[in-house]
Amino acid sequence: WITIVGGVCGAISKFGTHMAQAFGIPGTPVGQPGHCAFIWLQNGVNWLLSYDVSGWALSNTHTGIQYTWKRPAPFFTMMHEAQKDLNNYRLSEKLRIIGASFVSDKDLKFSVLEEGTSACPLNYDLWSDLKDAMTGEVQEELIESAVLPYLREHEQDFSETKDVALKKKVTVSAFQSRAYRITSVGGEWWSDQETGAWVEVHLGNPCSVDQVKIHWWGISYAREYDVMAEIGGEYVKVATRSDEDRENLHYNPWGTIAGWSGLTTALKFELKTGRKDPWYGK
Repeated sequence: WITIVGGVCGAISKFGTHMAQAFGIPGTPVGQPGHCAFIWLQNGVNWLLSYDVSGWALSNTHTGIQYTWKRPAPFFTMMHEAQKDLNNYRLSEKLRIIGASFVSDKDLKFSVLEEGTSACPLNYDLWSDLKDAMTGEVQEELIESAVLPYLREHEQDFSETKDVALKKKVTVSAFQSRAYRITSVGGEWWSDQETGAWVEVHLGNPCSVDQVKIHWWGISYAREYDVMAEIGGEYVKVATRSDEDRENLHYNPWGTIAGWSGLTTALKFELKTGRKDPWYGK
């Protein structure tokens, strides 16, 4: 039908959803900025995001689709995980309803709801009600007894520098099938474009970027490029080729770019002027 009357992202993603549902596979369209993608449950285990442009972080429940907790698409996966242990999920819901609706004593209300989080830690509504039930005294006690000891125990983990791009999703201007190699150990990607090529790395969670390291292939490297960082939902230019400290090597040089302020959810490298490999022509 699409091949006859035509259609863009909405038609394609809804067709993919209907195909999944026709075979009894849960699926739903999701909205992204200027785009429609869809999610579906693979083998009853993993939710996959298909016909994707912006990733999970910018995917929301499509207009007209029922949702349980909140509109962001990851809540579908969270609900699925919560209901895998259906008995404990039901118990947590009973405790949530009792605590939120029928218990007036604040301390007892908090205790009932807190017991529900032990039964099903992934029940989002339960945590929301628990937050509302916290008095000032309860918050202080919780911070002293649980939060501060945890932070002290994991202080080194929080201050440790990590490769936040490792094995993260990558979108590229060409040869998408090889894009995953960019964030893999020892992998490589190329383009046959000397101008206009781009690479977008989706970090998932907001990250503080201390530095960016680039390993160029052979003598095929960019003479000019811009580095764009997604900060607060918008891309801003944070670096150019002139900011890169590149090794003085003729072959396979490493380049380092200093970090910037602002929590970053994605990086985009816009290559203005490239240099093709003389043997591979890419």
